[in-house]
Amino acid sequence: MHVVDQLGAPLEDALVILGGLGGLTLRSRTDRSGAWLFEDVPPDDYTLTVVLDGFKRVSVPDVRAEHGCVSAVTVPLQLTDTMD
Repeated sequence: MHVVDQLGAPLEDALVILGGLGGLTLRSRTDRSGAWLFEDVPPDDYTLTVVLDGFKRVSVPDVRAEHGCVSAVTVPLQLTDTMD
């Protein structure tokens, strides 16, 4: 599970939010390799949201958690348009 830029380089310190329909919200930060980890996650489908200054927010629906772990996901972020 990684957060990368448009060229595939890892992004450190991105906020990763895992939200479920039952109101469960977990937060984590990426390390310097762009990886994050959620442990002991109840089985369900979640929305994964990634936020990092200078990049567009990304939400990934239908991320599955089974056996306490979230399925492997690589989330590419795009730079924000500086003209906005």
